Amino acid sequence: MSAPAPPPSKGNPSYFSDKKKGEVNELKNLLRDSTVERDSKKKREIIKKVIAYMTLGIDVSRIFSEIVMCVDTKDIITKKMVYYYLTNYANKNADLAILCINTLLTDCRNEDPLVRGLALRSLCSLRLETMLEYIHEPLQHSLTDTSAYVRKTGVIGILKVFSLNKELIKDSEMVDTLYNMIRDRDPQVVSNCLVALNEIMADEGGIAVNQQIVLHLLTRISEFNEWGQCNILHVVSTYRPSSEEEIFNIMNILEPQLRVSNSAVVLGTAKCFFNLTDKMPQVHTQVFERMRQPMLTLMAGGSHELNYCVLHHILLMVGKYPRVFSPDYRQFYIRYNEPSHVKYVKLDILSGIAENHSVADIIMELSEYVTDVDQELSRRAVRAISQIAIGNSFGHEGLDAMHDQIVDTMVEFLEMNLDYVRDETLVVMKDLLRKFPHKVDDVLDVLPRIIPKVDHAPAKCAVIWMLGEFGQDLRRAPYVLERLIDSFADEIAPSVLLELLSASLKLFFKRPPEMQSMLGRLLQAAMDESQRVREDSRSLAM
Repeated sequence: MSAPAPPPSKGNPSYFSDKKKGEVNELKNLLRDSTVERDSKKKREIIKKVIAYMTLGIDVSRIFSEIVMCVDTKDIITKKMVYYYLTNYANKNADLAILCINTLLTDCRNEDPLVRGLALRSLCSLRLETMLEYIHEPLQHSLTDTSAYVRKTGVIGILKVFSLNKELIKDSEMVDTLYNMIRDRDPQVVSNCLVALNEIMADEGGIAVNQQIVLHLLTRISEFNEWGQCNILHVVSTYRPSSEEEIFNIMNILEPQLRVSNSAVVLGTAKCFFNLTDKMPQVHTQVFERMRQPMLTLMAGGSHELNYCVLHHILLMVGKYPRVFSPDYRQFYIRYNEPSHVKYVKLDILSGIAENHSVADIIMELSEYVTDVDQELSRRAVRAISQIAIGNSFGHEGLDAMHDQIVDTMVEFLEMNLDYVRDETLVVMKDLLRKFPHKVDDVLDVLPRIIPKVDHAPAKCAVIWMLGEFGQDLRRAPYVLERLIDSFADEIAPSVLLELLSASLKLFFKRPPEMQSMLGRLLQAAMDESQRVREDSRSLAM
């Protein structure tokens, strides 16, 4: 006779699930008990346990029929919990859910606005297309309800129905009603209308606005909470005024929103300013000066995530008018505890705001970042220094004073014992020498020493380009190229091979006696390589 199976251990995961299943069945039996039916407090406690299990992820759908029988109650707390349960499990029990329709429709006409709103919200949240025919009438009535709570619930209810059946909403008069409700006396109702219209009219570019709507919203913007203000600002950002006078009026109305404490409102206002003045470069100075201090304040007191958003707004402003943030360049120095994505945006800003008075400090600061353990930050710092010189973001006199320091700094980077710094410096040096060819001697002196250490294809291409472009000034240039030509067959990067061909040909026209033999060998090697590729391709095709 076999031994009886041991009882399930408490360490066994099935122990807990089996226990919960038993408790759910127990709750089901309790809800069927006639004594519980007569005691509203006991019923409330049982339903509270059902909701608790539901929030823990336990499937309590098996007691749906018992919960439906509890829907007709005068206890508002029990009613809330029952409606919450129904909205979660109605799509699994569509046939039984129809039983609660009459109660929901009755509650939509209840004298208590809280009950009306709760019933309407639950009715629209059932997510059953079979219910849509029952929803339309109470939804239409809710838009003209005396209670703002019911009206705002009805507006969101339209969105929920729209997600199930778009044509039902678009073919009705509800869209026109929503436009009329933009003038509702309650700010939350207006805010919900803007959200709903933007969603419903998304295929047509969002809500259609005119001067009257925009001015009405702007004159009331202080009545709205931060969320509502952001909705209004989004609508205003899509509006195209008919005259400059109207643009200035809108910006004057919005200026106080730049000084609020909420970051979303400030950034939304900045977006409006950007869009309104996009084709008015003559006013960028004044407009950006208005936004400068609010942006710096947000950047100083926010989280890293907020800083990232603010910095991108600042970068956009710097691209249009660099001088606006030039006096505050130290605000954009990198902090050790900032995430990489924030650091990268700061580098872009620093390279864009350098001017005569700040360029020396900025280059010195960027040079410190070149030796950072973050290789990507190091590369970006090298590119930022190069961009200061190439972009010429400061006056010509300042450029003449600083380009020697920039190129000398780059030469120091070339001799660093850091591969990624050396490679990135070579890549940007190619562009620097195009702009400052008179500095080529300082660079060419270093090239022969570092070429054997260069393996990165873009860096190798840059070195070869320099040898071909300025080889007449470097006595050893042909012989440096010769080593590369002799290893032609070992090179796998096509970009390097093409650059080697181009540089050898350019140097041949400058120093033909030394290059003639080398160029011949290179061309022969290139043709042999091409023939080998063709043969390999032919064999693969067969």
